[in-house]
Amino acid sequence: MAAIMAVTVMSLPAQAAYQNATAASWVPNQPVYAIAVTAKRIYLGGEFTRLTNPDTGASIARSGLVALDRATGNPIKSWSADTDHAVRALVAGGDGRLYVGGDFTTIDGVARAGLAALGSGGTPVAGWAPTPNGRVWDLRVDGSSLYVAGNFGRIDTIARPGVARLDLASGALDYAFNAAVTGGRVQALEVSAGVVYLGGPSPASVARCATSPAP
Repeated sequence: MAAIMAVTVMSLPAQAAYQNATAASWVPNQPVYAIAVTAKRIYLGGEFTRLTNPDTGASIARSGLVALDRATGNPIKSWSADTDHAVRALVAGGDGRLYVGGDFTTIDGVARAGLAALGSGGTPVAGWAPTPNGRVWDLRVDGSSLYVAGNFGRIDTIARPGVARLDLASGALDYAFNAAVTGGRVQALEVSAGVVYLGGPSPASVARCATSPAP
């Protein structure tokens, strides 16, 4: 079973103290690949189909995605967005949405090609449906943009190997950004101070590119 552990970091003048929360937690029956945290919720994404409380034996069915109450760690029963295949990336937007990436073709019963935006209740946002032609590995929100990394060669019908930038609100491809990654395989990314950092497996590599084209 996959394990979830909370670690509290306490900042001190000369050191940091760590405390492992040993309170009862709900345990997924398969791996967790992604976590996103908001003020009141913790979202888990992975390959699980059920979570169980090891102390009480209670269980709840959730496929690939679950929302937990941040204060109690209990699943939020009113929130459900099951996927048909694994969730591998999660990021919470400042717009109240949860952005989800992975291998799935449906989420909450709605067709989505490995990339979706969910409202606060777990329902896919209508009309937000970009279509990468391969797995999504990582997601980052930067202002009004969403960066998407994965094993894909295009978004919709437009060539964008490995990484693309979308409009956060609409999901539309941003044509101004094209990193054109050789091989189209990016498994990790970060965005900071106008620079996108990319990591990939074959060959093992790290690259960087500007978020805006040179004048």
